[in-house]
Amino acid sequence: MKKLFLAAVCMMAISFVYAGDPSNVDEKVLKAFKENFSDVKNPQWYEHDNNFTVRFVRNNIDTRITYNSDANIIRTMRYYEAKYLPAFILGKVTDKYAGKSVFGVTESTTDAGVEYYITLQDDKNWMVVVSDANGSMRVNKKFKKA
Repeated sequence: MKKLFLAAVCMMAISFVYAGDPSNVDEKVLKAFKENFSDVKNPQWYEHDNNFTVRFVRNNIDTRITYNSDANIIRTMRYYEAKYLPAFILGKVTDKYAGKSVFGVTESTTDAGVEYYITLQDDKNWMVVVSDANGSMRVNKKFKKA
């Protein structure tokens, strides 16, 4: 299972072309980013499938924003600790999955809405629960700890 996960991560990394130098990023995209995130220091840019993704850390939240060639945001991904989850969602998770702790959260936002991928753990297992903004939850994956 670990090898499969590592292979998937490597394939994702290979699918991105590093465009770290902002001069390689479409000017419309840079302008749109700077208008909304002027306080971000040292953003890292990647080009893939005619889109641009910028990665940065702000307020202890690792963020990735993907823009299309028209400088429209098509997806945001945020990675953070349980304390940054909306209180409503965190309360539902802790009630429904008592005995498990939140390891981390991946928040995905698209035109379709927001989904929270919440990684839970206990002594023997990992579990990924997906929640929408209304608190509707389902188990996405389960793993045994090695």
